[in-house]
Formats: sequence, structure tokens, C-alpha cells
Amino acid sequence: MTKNWVLFLILTAGCSSIPTERPVYQPPKATDALTFATRALEEGRLIEAIAWLVRINSSETDPTEIWARIRRQAPEVYKGYLNSSEYQKALNLANIARNFSLEEGFEDPHLVQIRVAGELREKGFSAAAIEWILRAAEGRPLDAAWAQDWRDYFFAERNRGALRRWLVLHPNLAVDAEQKEWLERTTTASDWLQGTVTVLVNRGIKIERGVGVPDMMIGSAFYIDRRGYLLTNYHVIQSEVDPEYKGFSRLFVIPAGSRGERIPARVVGWDRNLDIALLKVERSSDFVFSLTDLPRVSQGDRVYVLGSPAGLESTVTSGIVSALERSFLPAGTAIQIDAPVNPGNSGGPVLNSNGQLVGIIFAGAPNFEGLNFAINTRYLLPILTGLYLGNEVKRPWLGLGVHEAPDRLEINHVFPLGPAEEAGVPVFSTLLRVNGVDVRDPADVHLLLSSVPPGGLVKLDWKLGDRMGSSFILTRERPKNPLISALQRDTVESLAPHLLGVRVFPVGERIWQNYRVSSIYPNTVADQLNLSENDLIIVQRWQVETREEALIVQLFMKRRQGGYLESVVTFGIPLNPFLSL
Repeated sequence: MTKNWVLFLILTAGCSSIPTERPVYQPPKATDALTFATRALEEGRLIEAIAWLVRINSSETDPTEIWARIRRQAPEVYKGYLNSSEYQKALNLANIARNFSLEEGFEDPHLVQIRVAGELREKGFSAAAIEWILRAAEGRPLDAAWAQDWRDYFFAERNRGALRRWLVLHPNLAVDAEQKEWLERTTTASDWLQGTVTVLVNRGIKIERGVGVPDMMIGSAFYIDRRGYLLTNYHVIQSEVDPEYKGFSRLFVIPAGSRGERIPARVVGWDRNLDIALLKVERSSDFVFSLTDLPRVSQGDRVYVLGSPAGLESTVTSGIVSALERSFLPAGTAIQIDAPVNPGNSGGPVLNSNGQLVGIIFAGAPNFEGLNFAINTRYLLPILTGLYLGNEVKRPWLGLGVHEAPDRLEINHVFPLGPAEEAGVPVFSTLLRVNGVDVRDPADVHLLLSSVPPGGLVKLDWKLGDRMGSSFILTRERPKNPLISALQRDTVESLAPHLLGVRVFPVGERIWQNYRVSSIYPNTVADQLNLSENDLIIVQRWQVETREEALIVQLFMKRRQGGYLESVVTFGIPLNPFLSL
């Protein structure tokens, strides 16, 4: 996986205030933790109560009685989440119940999945309903009557991917002649374009050189169900939902082949961390893109991009997959492609040669030909239900930073007073599993966390030296960029492993921020600076540029590899939050 940081020279100099002390978290006494757990349970915060209880490691208290109360209340809380369509919270509580043997009285998970799928189907949320019923069938095939009913639903919804997977999961299920002919028919670019639209955001008039000109944002979108739900990029429709935007904004879509007809649209839900938004229009489509195929994507594969570059609707371009797992999103990785992409393509679908959806275009690199990026489809499924239910998809935050070593995922920063610190996760430990699933890179963790709500409980298994441990983290809502707030309160010594790739320890007068290098992470900023063990560095500038989301650093150095000659370097580091979980 690529390391998404850039080292660039800054010609300015100067000093800035640097925190010299890190806030210290004081774990509560066992008796206090028990009191907090009791209060949380009485106020209806059952998951928080469990989080307090698992932190008690003392013979001074006996939590047996409160565990018994949790065991009695958990099934009702679970049902309440389901009845109020808080499906992520219900799933998280079911997972917690399995960890602590609290699942007595819970509904059969298979039946719950079928029930949720039925509810979403009744609400007209087709793509989300399909994902839930497929998940249920993967655990246990449905009986014949239900299997036939859903087969017919997939056909009615024109979702080829769902029907293909359904027949694999139910091999004895037959299809009639009409369904078979439709399923086997090869789709072409003309079919794909019928499910693709132009997105137009009218933002009124802007002034350029004293002259008023139309302010338009143009993008692309595509149907994911016949009832008029479409996916596009968040940045295309940002002015529609961003509370900081105070200007005029009106959203329309232009269907393929409509000769410019504008249909009013509205934003249903969005996820700024993945740059995804769900739109709704009152216009159906005979062709929809299936999110359920999840085809294997490899370097060199042929791909097709559909959209409206510069507003030229119904445009198809092609290229190959140049690379995978580019970490250009706060909560996921991107596919790099070389197909021609221009402003207006944002939000359009990326397909393989079989017409299967592999990604969504979200960015091209200006001034670099053939350097374009798409969101991998696999990140859409966990947030799909949340998008349909409306408003912004909130993501959980663990409060830790990681480094991708060749053979492991190291926790190289624990945010001060954050969820991970409260749960006792040790810095410089190796992250092994999240909720029982092995993890090898940050993308794995982001994908697992996308199914967890803020305020949920996540189990981390870690290893520090020869010591193995587990921590249950009560998540919080993820900040827009966790690093910016950390830089305002944390020390250079604590943040240097995460931001610079170097472990340091202070020497001399603390006020001067003098450090000795103890170790270097390969392929990081420190590695590029040719730092090595025992080198002296003095931090002369450590300044956050909030608007650009960058850290400006000026270092005075005496490096062994430089013959211990004195040197000063000033550089900027983009604060990419991908490695901050």
C-alpha cells in the first residue's frame, strides 16, 4: 500500500508554540468505575455501562449484580434498536453480547437479518434491502418460498448482480425463461449509460474580475435502484448540506438522452470521509448498477468510466487499473486508473469489461495525465443502509495512529485523552485483531469500523513484546481530522513516530525541544531525511496550517550520515487522517 505523504520545502522560517506536556489520563478507581457503570445503565446507556465494567480489575468491588442487570436489560435494548431502525447499534450490541455471553433472549441473527431486509424493502430502500438479505442467505439459505419471493424481487428490481449471487446461494432454485434470458443477456455501454446521469448544482452567480458569471458544479451519478436513488460524490453536492456554506444552491440531475431536461433532486445521505452521497429523484430507470457483485480487481484490468466530463453527458472512456490500495481517503483506499477523467466525471461509475461496478470516480490529479482515482465499491456496502436512512453517516473513532510495517500493523500513537487511551491500549504494540477479525493494514480496520456506530464497543487484540492483551474501546464520533486537534495538545515526542516516522527522547533543556533519535521507521519522512539512531534534532518550528491540513516543521539537525555537520530543513507534511483510526 502506498504511503500518502509528501515532503516539500518551505522557504519561510520562525517559531511557534509547541506543547511541552501531554495531558495525562487518570484511570478511575474501581469503585468509581462501578459507580459510573451503574449510572450509565440507569440512564439507558447500556453499552457504556459494559465499557466501564470491563475496565474494573480489582478485588475491592463486586460487579456481579450490575452484570446481572445488564443481562436482563440487553435483549430489550437490542429490540429497541431494531424497532427504531438503529441497525448498526443493534449489530454492535449483538457482537458485544457474544463476547460476554449475554445473548440469551436475543433473536436469531439470521431471522433478524431477514426481518431488517423486509423492513428496508417495504420502505423502498432496494439496494440496502438486497445487501441484508444476501448477508442472511450467506449464513443460512432461505426456505423455498422466501427464496422464490426474493428471486422475483431481484428480477423486478433489474438487479443482475443480486440474482446471480442468489442463485449461487440457492443452487436448487430455478428461474423461468424470461428471467434466464434477461440474466444471460450481455449488457453494453448503451445500457450502462441509461443508468448514468449528469449532476448539476446551481450555486448562483460568482464575481470574477468584476463580472458576474454562473457558479455551477457539474458531476455525474448513477442509479442503484429503480425508484430514483443515485450515488455520486459528496464534494459534488457539498453546498447542499454543508452548514458552513451560506450561499444559494439548487440541485438537479440531467438524465441520459434527455436533451438537457433538468429534474430536481435532493440529497438523502452522505459520508464525507468516503466522499459519497446518495441522491433521490422522482424518475425511475430501467437499468440499475448492482453493488453486490464485488468483482476481483487486479492491476492491468480493463475498466470503463462513465459520466459527463465538462458537462458532455453520456461519455465513455476506458483505460486500465494502474494500482490498488492508494490511501487518498480518510476512511478507505482508492483504485488508481489511467482512463481519461475530467471535471464533471466525479461521481460516475467505473466498470470492468463485464459491466460490473468496481468503483466510483472521485478525483483526478491536475497537471498529471492519466492519474485518476476511484473509490473501491467494497466500502459502500457497510454504509449503504445509513445513507438510505438519511443525513450524514457518522463514523467511530478509536483514538490511535498506526504504521504499516512489512509484517505487522504497529500502534505508534495513542491520542491523549482519547478512547484508546481510556481503554488502556499500549503505544508501540502490534494490532492483531479488531472484533475478532485479523487485520493487516489500515484499510482492513476502516472497513470493519464502518459497521460500528459512534458510542459502540470495539474489541482490539494486541501484542506488546511477549505480552498479549485485549482492550474494549468505547468509540466516539470521528473528528474531521483527528491530527489537527492532537497537534494542539500533544508533544513532539508523542507525535513524532506517527507524523515523522521517528522515535525520539528529550535531552537538555526541555524548553528548547532538543531530542535524540532512538529509532527510525522505514519509508517515512525521517527516513527521507537520512536520520539515524542517536542523531540530534532540535524542533524550531512545529506549526499547524488548519486550512491546508498540513504541519510545517523546521528541524535543526546533526546527522551521522551528514558527518555531524549542522543543517536546518523546513518542510510540510500533509495531515492525511487515513492512518489515524
